[in-house]
Amino acid sequence: MNTTFQGALQIDNSLSEIAANNSQIEALYNLGAAALNGSPTETFQVAAASGGPYAPQTLQVQNNSFNYGMDTGTLNAYVVALDPPITEYAPGLLVTFNPMTANTGSSTLNAGASAATIAMNGNNLEGGEIKANRSVMVQWDAGAANWHLVRSNGTFIVGPAQYQYQAPQWQQILAGNNAYWHEMGYALGTTYTNSSGKPISVSVYADVGASGFFQFYVNGTIVGISCQNGTGGPAYNGGNFTVPAGATYGATLAGTTTYTSLAWFDLY
Repeated sequence: MNTTFQGALQIDNSLSEIAANNSQIEALYNLGAAALNGSPTETFQVAAASGGPYAPQTLQVQNNSFNYGMDTGTLNAYVVALDPPITEYAPGLLVTFNPMTANTGSSTLNAGASAATIAMNGNNLEGGEIKANRSVMVQWDAGAANWHLVRSNGTFIVGPAQYQYQAPQWQQILAGNNAYWHEMGYALGTTYTNSSGKPISVSVYADVGASGFFQFYVNGTIVGISCQNGTGGPAYNGGNFTVPAGATYGATLAGTTTYTSLAWFDLY
């Protein structure tokens, strides 16, 4: 009988059950380094796996060389060589790597098959999400054909909040810690658009004399009216109102057409 063995083999109970060319001795010789210590289950050494169909060594599993590697790329273009190499990205594939540099903007990762964008919650990275020499985990999103940033030690990108217990994006927050008043030089009776990407606060005032007062508009609707000065003058009048992201806004003067020293500031 001619018998060929491929891959790992365990010999249970009795070696007399296995022979090659009618010889147990030749069978043991062909099997290679079997540990013959009297155990009912013998262990065989295997070579390091070099591709998908091959059995891995224990150390390859323990050190996670299949899914972990050191970055050898350039700024914002990370490159990781895994062992064995990856030739295509399967849905849900997890890759962990140690980046050499922090990202400063939109970034890519080439884990063997090709370079692809790293995104988080549907948004490209903006900078600071990846820290140098701090472990990063990404997962392949087959639908979007990009990497999704699962874990990092940098700034975490969140999607737009839609309900009360969800974290809002910076652009959804009125003004914010880095906001300051911008002198706009706008005119009364003109419609403007809030293109800042987040809600803003608007302040308008002027010397309108005794009878003048302001009306404030958002998307064509009056959202506020300042108090009329009453008798006497000159007198300053004005007010503040909030404009959602993307909305149009403006201010008009009622009670008089005369004014001086108009000031218009937007906080964003």
